[in-house]
Amino acid sequence: MHGINGEFHLCTRNYCAAFWCKASARASPVQTAFKLFFAGTALMLTACSTTHADTALNSPAVSADLTCPRSSNCVNSLPGSELPPLTFDDAPPQALERLHQLLLRDPQMQVANRTDTQIDAVATTRFMGFKDDVRFVLDPQVRQIHFRSMSRVGLYDFGKNGARMRELAARFAQPEIAK
Repeated sequence: MHGINGEFHLCTRNYCAAFWCKASARASPVQTAFKLFFAGTALMLTACSTTHADTALNSPAVSADLTCPRSSNCVNSLPGSELPPLTFDDAPPQALERLHQLLLRDPQMQVANRTDTQIDAVATTRFMGFKDDVRFVLDPQVRQIHFRSMSRVGLYDFGKNGARMRELAARFAQPEIAK
């Protein structure tokens, strides 16, 4: 206990309630070593753990950037997202062709680019004519098509990207409609 002006304050080696106490607030080297060891172990265990969805994202077919910025004008099908990727039972090239035909028949979608594993499209909203960039990436190993739909302007899309992708996923899930 230390006293100044007749007041007493409880001070220990690692803590003092008063700023004038001489008690050291530093951890010992052994305490620091243990903290670093446990933090490093936790970090390594977290980095080494994967799920099936994480493995699919590491494949070359899904290497395109499908991440969304922190703004709420973008949705995607990556793990942790509220929307799942499109799934299919037919052969991967036929599934991508089926999606391509579905997009061509949609008056609000314009296909900008297509490769063997990717489709880029531009969606135009009816109300104000805003443009949204939509990307689909085929992952044939897990029979999935991942996507991202992102508004070009603004920070909020009033749920339009999510609604569009849910509607498209529902149509894609019905092969007889998508043909």
